[in-house]
Amino acid sequence: MDDKEERKERIKLLRRQEDRKHRLPSLINYLSIIADREILENEVLTLEEIDNYNISVNCSDFDFNYLNISFPQERAQDLLDKLQVLANELEGRNFLTLPQWADIAVMKVKADLVLLKFQELIDLDKNSIYVYDLNYQNGLWIDLYSEYWYLDGSAKLRQILELRIFGKEWMKKVAASL
Repeated sequence: MDDKEERKERIKLLRRQEDRKHRLPSLINYLSIIADREILENEVLTLEEIDNYNISVNCSDFDFNYLNISFPQERAQDLLDKLQVLANELEGRNFLTLPQWADIAVMKVKADLVLLKFQELIDLDKNSIYVYDLNYQNGLWIDLYSEYWYLDGSAKLRQILELRIFGKEWMKKVAASL
């Protein structure tokens, strides 16, 4: 890497650090309110740990090994019912990422709040929630998007919740509940 590239990387890191300094306290506050418990700053990965986390996720085979299930948002309870089979796994510490905040914050928390408050988490992010176990062997995404969907005799533009399950263990549990 030459001097010019090093300076660009350094500037990028400084901007990221500044962004984190300004945005992280409000994220922790919002998450603490949603979780009905205090989320501590030491439950948030450092920027270096976030970079390593991203490398680990990108090195997984999740893009090729997953189970997808979609639900109209008005049937969010159906999604929650599918997630219930992962309650034991989510009660432990997992990585929780809200993509809008992913460059500055990945949490290492009890992810049971996804079971209890997934809609509030999606509202906070405006789009998605990602959860991965600490070994990067299993995970899930919940995405919200708009699509024409046929339901109750008519097709119309609806808000859709997509549940994507990764990893053999979690996929097996969710598939058994279908």
